[in-house]
Amino acid sequence: MQDNNDEDHEDDDEVVVGLPDDLSQPSKARTMFLMRLNIAAYPLCVEKLQHGHHCSYSEDTLKKVLEHGQSLYGSNVTTFEEELQAVKDFESHNWVLLKQLQEQKQLSFRSRSIPEETAEFDIGVSAVEWEIRNATTILVFRGTFTRWDYANIEHWMMDYALEKSTARMKEAWVNDAGLEWTKEMQDRSENHDDTWEKVALRAHQLLNEEKFPEELEKILASNASLEESLGGDDGNGHAGLTLEDARGTGYWKLTKHIVDQVYAETLARNQSLILTGHSQGATRAQLASMYLQKEYGVQIPTVSFAATGAACMARLLFDTSANLLQDVDPYSGHDQIVEYVHPLDVWGNSMLGEDGTRTCFISSKTTMEMIPIANETTATDPAQEYCSQVYGWPGPILLANEHSPILVDEELKRNFQRCRYFTHNTVAIFSALSYSLRENGATAIRNTTATKTVGGCADAKLIPKADPDGICPTGHMTSQEEEAFGLLLAIVLVTTFLSFALCYKCWIRNRQIRGYQASFNADESFDRAESRDTASIELPALT
Repeated sequence: MQDNNDEDHEDDDEVVVGLPDDLSQPSKARTMFLMRLNIAAYPLCVEKLQHGHHCSYSEDTLKKVLEHGQSLYGSNVTTFEEELQAVKDFESHNWVLLKQLQEQKQLSFRSRSIPEETAEFDIGVSAVEWEIRNATTILVFRGTFTRWDYANIEHWMMDYALEKSTARMKEAWVNDAGLEWTKEMQDRSENHDDTWEKVALRAHQLLNEEKFPEELEKILASNASLEESLGGDDGNGHAGLTLEDARGTGYWKLTKHIVDQVYAETLARNQSLILTGHSQGATRAQLASMYLQKEYGVQIPTVSFAATGAACMARLLFDTSANLLQDVDPYSGHDQIVEYVHPLDVWGNSMLGEDGTRTCFISSKTTMEMIPIANETTATDPAQEYCSQVYGWPGPILLANEHSPILVDEELKRNFQRCRYFTHNTVAIFSALSYSLRENGATAIRNTTATKTVGGCADAKLIPKADPDGICPTGHMTSQEEEAFGLLLAIVLVTTFLSFALCYKCWIRNRQIRGYQASFNADESFDRAESRDTASIELPALT
């Protein structure tokens, strides 16, 4: 993170950027270094713009943030142009540090993405392998970036978002962050029914559910070498991945292939392995770690940042009977995994899923009795400021409001994005880590409400297979949703029928008009012909 004090910023780099002597042990230096690798897993701002992607949050979203001097890059950043430049400078600074280590022969890296040609900017699993001092391999899974990444994660989390997100957000605010649930938040929760938003989100998924698996299967089927590495042609032209595979588990088979290859190669090189990722990539790293434990009986150290949650989605994926239970065990403890997340991060801690792992909260002074994550001149923590305008709203309304062209509230959408800017953004996480971490890698928060808290890190909250507390979603609609969905279907059918009837009537009327016109034209032609014939008749002379 850029700081107003350049001298302090350089000192911080010396502390947390250099490679730790022992990557096998948790430490502040290791965690900060892993976060830098996660930042480097995303395309640079310049590359994003070249491929038609946004470089940062929109100007409308950041306008209020910048006017209040709350930019993550320092209070001196007050315009959108300065924000974009700060993003580019931070990315450049991050890569300079990593390239220096590369020049010193301390590390090397290569892409492990599948398919490598399309994963970065279109479709596929984007991953980078870093080899450290020829002794340790770090596999980094990138988070959500492309439109197909969004399609994949929607399949993961939609059931949880529809059924559990609203209650989980309140739990995160009160229990994880230790904040008061205000009357305004309670009023939002009680006064806004989310049935139609749930129906709209389900309908959207149903209408678009085939696009992602069909595109994924098509891309893989066109790659002969990848077809071979994924198991060859199954006789039906599938590149080791059937349409049913793609529809049921999305990127999962690709993820397993990457993990199997990297694990085998690290064994052959007699190296240790670390898994990490951010957001969707963090959940992918968690799943990969669970897979290695079940498949090979090994516990691979895994550090995830703002994961969207693997414990529930592994049991049931949206709108399907598919699950990942053949490959992972979400019911058991996985002591090798540790999660770092801001307690108010709606994507990483409340709306999308359950981690089921050891969780270390990172945050600010006003939220968790620590130093602010942005700049000390701000009177209140901006994460709490903007997230307080979001919490209390039902989760499905927030999701629908985010993507629907018919908005519930434009300012709500902006505050939702501002909340994520200060909690889920990679730079926000990096900044919070630099303030929150103790030297042993635990967080320095004093949270008295989280259960079994040790040094700011709460033990895994395991969810039994029977799930007696109903923590995970069921995948079923409520009776209100079924009624609303039935009404929506009836409206669609009636509208379709009326449109067809109207079109049919118009078609009949058009044929009649054309018939009349043809008849009229024929009569007119006949009259003209008859007139000509009459004119040619020689009448007898009158006597």
